Amino acid sequence: MLLEDLDQVVAIDQVSFSLPWPARSFRFEITDNPAARGWVAETDDRVVGMLVLWMIVDEAHIATLATHPDFRRQGIAQQLLIHALQSAAG
Repeated sequence: MLLEDLDQVVAIDQVSFSLPWPARSFRFEITDNPAARGWVAETDDRVVGMLVLWMIVDEAHIATLATHPDFRRQGIAQQLLIHALQSAAG
């Protein structure tokens, strides 16, 4: 997840949750939170899924995970989760 993904990540969050994060929260995770790790899934240069994970001491906490409604039920969130957990473990 990069700053250039921010608008698409926020859009996915807004259509996925009744209490979405504000853009400033994602910006903080990307630029200022040393415990945060963020990933996006892309299709044809479009962000279709996102995940934010916090590494706190020896624990991995999934802060948020969502897939754009047009791309759900294709295993995108599962692949993001697998990648994030493998990254946290290794």
